[in-house]
Amino acid sequence: MKSIAIFTGKNIDLMRKDGGSGHWVVSIPRVKEAEFLVCIRNRREKWSVTDEKHGTAFLIARLSGKTTDSSHAGRTIIGLHEYAEIHVEDAWKKLTDGQRYPVAYLDTKKMLDTLGIDVDGLDWKAFEVINQPDSVPEVVTENDDEKVISPIIQAKENLAKALGISPESIEIIIRA
Repeated sequence: MKSIAIFTGKNIDLMRKDGGSGHWVVSIPRVKEAEFLVCIRNRREKWSVTDEKHGTAFLIARLSGKTTDSSHAGRTIIGLHEYAEIHVEDAWKKLTDGQRYPVAYLDTKKMLDTLGIDVDGLDWKAFEVINQPDSVPEVVTENDDEKVISPIIQAKENLAKALGISPESIEIIIRA
């Protein structure tokens, strides 16, 4: 089985606001086959959370199998099902030999062994999205095992990109 390591400046609260771990340039098929996501602190961005030492693994998540297009062109938000807090220093160096690209696809067993993680012994918590707009519900349909965002949600996202504003700022009213 495969897993993903992410070198991120975000904490769990920011991920919950984003609806998952984002905004990444990733291989969607590789993300969909992955079992776990390990988040490792990157403190080199000005906006990064400074709760952990640079390079420290602070969170492991079971993936939901869902991905969402990011509001940033060509990027993806990786859906999370549940998560557990961890603390493993120098994790990025141990797992990737310090590669510069912030996404790494890894063998799950090797990753867990390298970090010394026993997933059965962790305190798992449900991943819940916060601060999402509730004015227009997201409608998802199945299409060849891929999720397709409803035309209304897509229209909001397209308008937001064109106008340079947040999709939450757009309200679509349908009168019958």
